[in-house]
Amino acid sequence: MFGRIGSNLSAASSGAATPTNVHTPVEELDMDMARAKKLLELYEMRGKFREMGDTGLARAKDRVDRVVEKYAKKELEEREKNARAKYLGV
Repeated sequence: MFGRIGSNLSAASSGAATPTNVHTPVEELDMDMARAKKLLELYEMRGKFREMGDTGLARAKDRVDRVVEKYAKKELEEREKNARAKYLGV
């Protein structure tokens, strides 16, 4: 039984000295191709975002303006309500 444990330990450590991250030229070429494809995808996306840029910015500005207007209206109504309550003595 002890012999089996010892053999397992020696078998487990036999590959520790060999490097695990060895890149072959084919793997490097594949990595370069994948990187090039990703760069092309990003470049195409960049062009689409540039086309949409001004439109998207205008839409965002409109949304922000509507929200600001909504909160300003609520605040004005609240102030008017408080002023009426003070004036009427309630």
